Amino acid sequence: MPLFAAGISHKNAPLALREQLAADEGKVREILRDLVGGGVLREAVILSTCNRVEVYGVADVPGEARAVAFRHLCRQRGVEVTAVEEVLYTHAEDDAIRHAFRVASSLDSMMIGEPQILGQVKDAFALAQGCEAVGPALHTLFTQA
Repeated sequence: MPLFAAGISHKNAPLALREQLAADEGKVREILRDLVGGGVLREAVILSTCNRVEVYGVADVPGEARAVAFRHLCRQRGVEVTAVEEVLYTHAEDDAIRHAFRVASSLDSMMIGEPQILGQVKDAFALAQGCEAVGPALHTLFTQA
């Protein structure tokens, strides 16, 4: 499965950039519909919190899809792509799965063990499901994480 995770977080991006890139529920819906409906990604979940903005996706050409997904997100939020490219991290396949588990379990949080992130992950997954952006790969990942 050509799975990836890409994003910015408190570990590598300043608060100002995270705030600029963060999207509310309505914008996330719009972005998911554009990315999946436009054929950029086969599946997608966007996790947007105060400490991270991440795209989890499945695509035929994951490297290209990651770049397109974040360019689109930057355009939607009015953020310079170059500012994000400097701090963007990416994970592919098994690394993306491990990353999702670390995020959901709060091992990747600013305060390890904080309880909010699991609810935020579940909400992001539910939102993507509502947009029909989740297929078998991300369904398995997010129900297990």
